[in-house]
Amino acid sequence: MKRIELFDRIIDKQASEDERKGTCMTLCWAYEASMRNTGNELIDFDDCIWDDDPKQIAAILKQNGIDSFTISSSRSNLMPALAEFEELGYKVCGMTKVKASYYDWDTGELAIVPALLLKA
Repeated sequence: MKRIELFDRIIDKQASEDERKGTCMTLCWAYEASMRNTGNELIDFDDCIWDDDPKQIAAILKQNGIDSFTISSSRSNLMPALAEFEELGYKVCGMTKVKASYYDWDTGELAIVPALLLKA
């Protein structure tokens, strides 16, 4: 996974308060979960994407040369966010599977869940 230096500093508590204020914490949380907890190859949003997040998420991803991400969140109000990501240049390209942030009781491994794949 491509690293985002600012998020690494935020996660390691080395970023200033001004740096933290100026970023999208939804993306930072997804980055941390993907980078440090699940080991997914792409940033995966397994939780809520707030209505005002897509513009900031798309801008930060583009600034950092990240052209793909996944959404495994199964929330029912996802369509507005997907529509906005499409307007911002990230298209749904199909389905994939990612590691969840929780364990499968049968295998003892991180669960594998379906996810939408978005690409710029």
